[in-house]
Amino acid sequence: MIMNIWITYLIIAAILLAAELLYFRIADKCNIIDKPNERSSHTKVVIRGGGIIFVIGLWVWSAFFGFQYPWMLAAAYVVFMKKYYHLHEKYLASLKK
Repeated sequence: MIMNIWITYLIIAAILLAAELLYFRIADKCNIIDKPNERSSHTKVVIRGGGIIFVIGLWVWSAFFGFQYPWMLAAAYVVFMKKYYHLHEKYLASLKK
């Protein structure tokens, strides 16, 4: 029984690692980056939106262990959609220039 749970955890970790690497490729292609300015704490260009992996992680966890906290999944989805539409508007605005 203990071995089964560790195998499940390893499968979840592998799925999330693959999702993160896939997101990095998508973000790089779609230019979802944050360029440093005088107010930034970073000095190099960084990829934005990596927090989507937490939402994906919640959904993957729920798929394996059941939807015990549906309100948390709903909240994560709402936060994701808010970020998505914000980035989407910014992307569209950059295309209009």
